[in-house]
Amino acid sequence: MVVTMKKSVFQLAIVLLPVFLSSCNNDLLPNLDEGDPVFSFIGEIGGETYTLQAGREDVSMQTGFFKDTTGVWCMQSTLGPRNCLEGCPGSISIKFYDPFPSSDYSIDRSSFTNTGEWSLASGYPITVFDTVDVVQFFPDSNISQNSSILWDFLHGDTTSVKMPKRLVSQTRDLRACLNVYQGSMSANICNSIPKRNQKHCRIQFTYRQLSALTYEFKAVNGQTYNWEFGDGQTAYGNTVTHTYISPMVSNRSNYRVCIEANSSCQNNFCREISIGNVAFSGYSFEVYDSIQVRNVPAGLTGKLLITWIDADGIVYSNYLEGRAPLSSEYFQTQQLTPYRQNPDGYPTLKVQATAGVWLFNHLNPSDSLYLLTDQFVFALVQP
Repeated sequence: MVVTMKKSVFQLAIVLLPVFLSSCNNDLLPNLDEGDPVFSFIGEIGGETYTLQAGREDVSMQTGFFKDTTGVWCMQSTLGPRNCLEGCPGSISIKFYDPFPSSDYSIDRSSFTNTGEWSLASGYPITVFDTVDVVQFFPDSNISQNSSILWDFLHGDTTSVKMPKRLVSQTRDLRACLNVYQGSMSANICNSIPKRNQKHCRIQFTYRQLSALTYEFKAVNGQTYNWEFGDGQTAYGNTVTHTYISPMVSNRSNYRVCIEANSSCQNNFCREISIGNVAFSGYSFEVYDSIQVRNVPAGLTGKLLITWIDADGIVYSNYLEGRAPLSSEYFQTQQLTPYRQNPDGYPTLKVQATAGVWLFNHLNPSDSLYLLTDQFVFALVQP
């Protein structure tokens, strides 16, 4: 491929499925399911069209994740002559620097629209630049080691990972269910993770079983609350105990316990507990980080790095030290959907995106190309 036109338009269409391998320098020649798309590269330069495909004897592709010097997860994909991918004439390298909140988190990104809104497991949109909480979920410690668990965050987001993490909007509730299976017995606990905004904070409580029917409830932040135990009884304090009627008498095994704060927190939180069937109390969660959604539709210099080496060995890149993003540059995610469940419980995500980036000759910056992508599809997994 020889670039002969100055300031020309270079069009790129990529289909990259089904997987990105989780380590660097791996050939992307997986065992594909019947009907799965392979990797295709269609370049239009100077009116001539070129097509490359992974699997051709003279062309191969490598892809993988790595961390940059600041600890940000990056994805790199390189297509070029077989056995010569780094710095080889005729090769193209594309690096995504954290185009999503972070590959460091186990995030369900069930769908994404070109209007710039995340639609997470809860089904609620999270707008670009919104701050969201990274929440980790923990099954209660008294769940038997012989039990199997399945988390269900609704909208198709399920995982058997013991302590999963999810993004939770600070202005919306997230409903999470924990299913526990032990032999022929099973139990299901569903709770809503309360929203947090300028007037609300996240509150929760933990609890433990003192005897067959007696439980101790404790608010996590040391404040005092009004308690409702789901059976008509109430209490007030930070740590309280309550004894339930036997399920054999009440014919009930699940109760909805709620706390309400009247302080500056001004919020309430309810959890459903099970006192029969499988002996477990449910789950807890911890907000351990807050991040900002950073899928910016314009000016991604330093986040989307593309390097093109033409047949003459001339290097073109969209990154020049000190160069400000141009108004014509963009990276937009059009759709993001689960593609395939992986053995570790995280879904492979099918990403459809478009981009327009100026590529500069570092030795002669006035010699530039404009790279325009169309139908840019790739798969992303947790590294």
